[in-house]
Amino acid sequence: MKPTLLLAACLAAFSYTAGASSVTLYGNLDTGFAYVHDKTTTNQVPNGGQYSETRNSFVMSNGVISDNFIGLKGKEDLGNGMQVGFALESQFNLSNGDFQRHFEGNAEDGKPIFGTLLFEREARLFVKGAYGSLSIGRMDALTSSTGSFNIISRTGDAFEGYGLPFDSRQKLDNAITYQSPEVAGFRGYAQYSLDVGNEQNDKFKENLRYYALGGAFHHENFNLAGAFEQYRMPNEYQGKNLYAIHTAANMKLGDFTLYGTAAYTKNDGGASVMIDSVGLVGVSAQNNSNSRQFSLGTKYEFGSNEVMVGARFINGKYDDIKVSNQGAAARFVHHLSNRTGLY
Repeated sequence: MKPTLLLAACLAAFSYTAGASSVTLYGNLDTGFAYVHDKTTTNQVPNGGQYSETRNSFVMSNGVISDNFIGLKGKEDLGNGMQVGFALESQFNLSNGDFQRHFEGNAEDGKPIFGTLLFEREARLFVKGAYGSLSIGRMDALTSSTGSFNIISRTGDAFEGYGLPFDSRQKLDNAITYQSPEVAGFRGYAQYSLDVGNEQNDKFKENLRYYALGGAFHHENFNLAGAFEQYRMPNEYQGKNLYAIHTAANMKLGDFTLYGTAAYTKNDGGASVMIDSVGLVGVSAQNNSNSRQFSLGTKYEFGSNEVMVGARFINGKYDDIKVSNQGAAARFVHHLSNRTGLY
């Protein structure tokens, strides 16, 4: 369980428009203080018995219900229903002003290496017309908790991708995303990354490639989304290909909205991450791991207020070692205006 008490403020967006083209400067600020209690239990560890780890912390928190970022986006009308545009977003830490760090790999001693990017959150160019839109650059996966194409979190998570259900922030470099026009309430998506990392090798099969297909459907007060994704391992890597299947749905009933997600992952290392403290990490753990993930939530809106509650359930397995993680969260938001709120 992660009880959290914070104060947040959102940065207003404004835009400048000239003729047939437009550029918008926008952003968001979210900060406060948080107390976090988290417990993970592992059954059947190698020496027998059960392993349990509990963590408690009190910190100045950044971006709990929304990222801290500043962005630029623009578009130009080419006529005949065609548009060309761009989106550039830079995420940062409000408590010290530093850029958002991202994982770049491991050093020779095994310690992780982190770097910073000017437009870590998103950097894409797009063309949009009657047959849909095509985006090229750096962007979030369909199953990410944030971004322009996060159909799973946007559909099935009452917390809008922050805290529950799984808070995935998968970024794709060297990526292409196609979004179809909406037909009878349905919209399709296809994603491909030549190399998820920020560099591409000369040989195609030495890159960590990513594929995803997804769709979203809405009818009146009901929304449904699903996605299949796969990571293709480089030839020299000993790991198996990773894949996952995700589904999400929500339904609005008066002032209430009900949410739910479900996912199955294979060879994703999800189980090995949870049992990191007992030493079962690396390729072998990833190759034989799988997990099943579920979440349920609801949002209640009254006046200028919102109340959200939810729970998540994760069961993972590495060979005969079973791991589980459960979480619950509640949030109250009071909107001072369309752009500013307290929670």
